[in-house]
Amino acid sequence: MATRISFGNLQSNSQSPTNSYARKSITEENDSIKNLDTEDDDSIYEKFKPSLAEDYKAGFFYKDIATQTETSEIVDIKEMTTVVQDLIEELDRLKREFRLTKHNMLADYENRLEQRSLELYCRVNDKVEELEKLHKQRVEVVRHSCRQQLSNAIKQIAIDHSDFFDDQIEAETDRYKKAIKELEEQIKDLIDDAGDDNDIIKRLQHELEEARQEAQHNQMLYEAAADAPLPPEPDNTEIEELNAIVNKLEEKIDEMAKEIDRKKREKSKISLEKDLVTEALNKEQLKVRQLQNEIDLIRATSEKEKEKIMETFSEEKKQHEKDMKRHIDKITQDMNEQIERERSALQSREKEAFNAALSQKKIADRRLLMERIERSPVTADDRLTIQKLEGLVQRQRNEIIRLEKEIRRINMTWEKKTTVIQQTMMALKNESFLRASLQRQAATLHPAGVAYLVDNNNSTETHKKPLPNIRQELPQSGVQSGVQSGVQSEWLTDQLANSIEKAGPEYLDEEYPIFDLGRRQSVAGDTASNAEDSLSAKLAPQNQTSVGVNS
Repeated sequence: MATRISFGNLQSNSQSPTNSYARKSITEENDSIKNLDTEDDDSIYEKFKPSLAEDYKAGFFYKDIATQTETSEIVDIKEMTTVVQDLIEELDRLKREFRLTKHNMLADYENRLEQRSLELYCRVNDKVEELEKLHKQRVEVVRHSCRQQLSNAIKQIAIDHSDFFDDQIEAETDRYKKAIKELEEQIKDLIDDAGDDNDIIKRLQHELEEARQEAQHNQMLYEAAADAPLPPEPDNTEIEELNAIVNKLEEKIDEMAKEIDRKKREKSKISLEKDLVTEALNKEQLKVRQLQNEIDLIRATSEKEKEKIMETFSEEKKQHEKDMKRHIDKITQDMNEQIERERSALQSREKEAFNAALSQKKIADRRLLMERIERSPVTADDRLTIQKLEGLVQRQRNEIIRLEKEIRRINMTWEKKTTVIQQTMMALKNESFLRASLQRQAATLHPAGVAYLVDNNNSTETHKKPLPNIRQELPQSGVQSGVQSGVQSEWLTDQLANSIEKAGPEYLDEEYPIFDLGRRQSVAGDTASNAEDSLSAKLAPQNQTSVGVNS
């Protein structure tokens, strides 16, 4: 009697949700693949990036590893692994070659650019030195000329100023000296006239005194005669004449006194005028001293103005030098930019001229060849040779077109293969994780049923097929190599995806059209149905298996 622990009810209960969940996941994956054209690379990477569940392992043996590798897929996986390894090696080699070529081109360009920049730098420095020397010479000439003109102007102003004031002072001095001389002569004349008048006055006073004494003597004689007996009357004519003379003398004395008073007044007036002239002369001398002080002040002011002008000139010189330096820098920068533009234009013109010359040379060679062919006598053998060569050229052109088509077809094929590899690996990982997780959940939720069966011919046999024993069908080394090949193919796929991600879509689009993401997305829609069919075919026999323990 044998006891069999059967999980039939578990399989029957878990089969339907597993298939429905797998179909649902496949449908969602198909929809996401069809929508790849409307999504960017980041969203695609977020959907298909590896998760932690892909590394899940249920046990410590090879049969418990989360994989769905079949015995018939080991050879394909090995071939696929070899192809992926070759692709990765080719990609690395192309990257190295591209990097080496890039570095060589950069180094060559830097060397040529450095030589050209050094040459331009030397030329610009020489030109700047010449400009600086010329500028210094011109500045020295201008500075010397300005200094000479300033010195001449200051000297001329000082000379004109001194001459003007010297002439004015000399004229005023001569005028005052002449006036003083005239006044001195008038005073001398007045003094002489006053001396003569004094002599006349003294003489007249003496005559008057004599006339008075004579009159007194006559009066005394008259009185004595009056007391004496009367003499005969004297003649009064002489007395009257004397009285008339005395009156005239008195009048003349009065006139002389008036004249003396007038002379005194004139003398006092002349003295006053002399004092006024002396005071005016002192004032003029004071004015002359003031003018001299003003001249000294003007000279000092002119010296200060000269110093100020020199300072202003030095500041203007510095500012002019700064402006000149800035102008030279600007000119240098403009020259560099112009040289760079001319260099670019020259390179483009040289390139265009080279291409034009090459095309013209080809046209000329062909025309010359045709002319030679037309001029030279053509024999039948030559015509046959020409026809053969033309046919050979046409065949080569056709071969080139065929090879280009073959290259495009190979690129598309490898794009499809790469996309199928990625989609297949993702589907295998998802399926393995779903099967392992759903079986654990079903074993945990549903209790195991125990059936006691009799060990005889009438025992009920299950119609479920057991799991294939890979160890019985293949040698041990084959099983290990198959499992390792599956794991290695998964690792190689991840490495390939990481390399593509690190390299970037732009680099792959430009250098390796086999990894063009846009074309890969378009291919994904075509291969979605094949992936669904393959996954359904793989899920169908596996979901019907059961586990039994015979005792």
